[in-house]
Amino acid sequence: MMKKIAVIAAVVVIAALSAILYFKSGGSDMMSLLPKPKENEMYLLVDTRDRGCPDELAVLVSEGFSSLLEDGTPCHAIVFASTVAEETAVLAKNIRQDGVNICAAMRFSSSETDKLKEGKLPECLAPLLINARIRKCGGENIFAAEADGLSVPVYYFVRDEITGFAADLDTARLMMQAAEGKTESLKGKSWEVESSWNAHAEYCDGGAITKNAEYKFPITVQAAWRSLEKKAASDPAGEVIWKLVDLDSAVASALSDTFKPEKWDTSKCIVPQPLLLSAGINIPESDSKPDEWVFPLSLVAGTATQMSLTDEEKNKAISGRTVISLGGQSKILWFTLPGFTVELSGEQNLMKSVVESFWKDVFAGADVRPINGFDCGGTANVPFSVVGAAKDNTAIMGLASPETLGEGRVLDACLGKDKEAIGWLYADMPRIGSALADMTKMSSVLDNDFMDNGIDDYGQDEDEDEDETTLSESGSPLDSDAAAETFGELAKRMGKIFIVWEEPTSGKVCWYSTEDKK
Repeated sequence: MMKKIAVIAAVVVIAALSAILYFKSGGSDMMSLLPKPKENEMYLLVDTRDRGCPDELAVLVSEGFSSLLEDGTPCHAIVFASTVAEETAVLAKNIRQDGVNICAAMRFSSSETDKLKEGKLPECLAPLLINARIRKCGGENIFAAEADGLSVPVYYFVRDEITGFAADLDTARLMMQAAEGKTESLKGKSWEVESSWNAHAEYCDGGAITKNAEYKFPITVQAAWRSLEKKAASDPAGEVIWKLVDLDSAVASALSDTFKPEKWDTSKCIVPQPLLLSAGINIPESDSKPDEWVFPLSLVAGTATQMSLTDEEKNKAISGRTVISLGGQSKILWFTLPGFTVELSGEQNLMKSVVESFWKDVFAGADVRPINGFDCGGTANVPFSVVGAAKDNTAIMGLASPETLGEGRVLDACLGKDKEAIGWLYADMPRIGSALADMTKMSSVLDNDFMDNGIDDYGQDEDEDEDETTLSESGSPLDSDAAAETFGELAKRMGKIFIVWEEPTSGKVCWYSTEDKK
């Protein structure tokens, strides 16, 4: 009897340990098919179970931002296949303007896997590979899947009920070598963030962010996400927990010493209404010059350079709680666009000096009208709507109609008065999508108006040679009207997003359903 109990206990322990190891690693058998990225290589790894890869993520990655994954490419097909698999691990490497390489390991149902083994396409993949024609690659156990509208084949193989997908034959061979242990793989990959959750991601910048810094090192972010059961209409529909991992101890210590969480009373923030996007950060004081400011402060560095304050006064003005917002209205000629504002907090006399310099140095000669509730400064049309005003320990400047300014109660609903944070970002994605669509239409109208008069956007005659800047040259994913329109349509289907930078190396993201009203 005791022997039977001992055997049963051993089985239970082994099963429990297996489950723990599986959830800790995200399924090592899946990861064993993915070649390990090289040191300091930029990559994105996504690992999901129970069909946890959302369609919106695939659309955002492939259509909203990157023409490298446009429809008709193997990378596009692999990304969308991940949304119909029961379990998936997708690895994107060499993420840059001139190329990206994607491979993935996916688990389908037994019947679907059996079809793939036979060189047949299961029903779930039929919409992605239309009229698929599948053939074996010579004597290898790798299949090439050609399809209507697909520029080159997608390659796949099946190993131990797991299907490996690759955008080219060389990558498929490398995946097989990884699965056989002939080259290093991601087998045993561990998730430090909420390891029991069904969806994880890891992004490494390959050292891009710190390449011009004194200390050069790659920044790696791990994240886990899940849907939430809503008890009230204002509750988030899901959450993401993120954390910086693999940081050098000196870097982690420096971050902790530099950035300190503080309580935010966002209900007192002055933001344009309706609010599209707002970001707040508690900035440590520095001795840098405006042209050395990093994003998002780089957005206002040009204006700061024109102001006759000392560099010390400028740095003191932006230190502490700084809020940058997009929303409301700003009238430019006969067009109405979203407004843009910067809110600073600090010593009262300094805030007054900032506003006075704003009008004297940046908009000299403007007819400034006072704004109700502010002690100094005001608003002017030059010919667009400009505000620059201060009260108590707060100053607000930007391009916005004063009647659209209001308190940030929508932010307070997300952050709360007692919540400590280093920084945060709020985005109303449906409103951002609508604004992008309107701006794209306006851009089209302007282009047509200028071209009808024989003049392009830059005032050149249409017969003159023009050095056009392409999307790949500019480096901005939304420089193309088509890309902006696609992202705008995607944003309309999403809800509100609130990101909180809680600690120097970690934070949280909440998303809200499109039907939520705040």
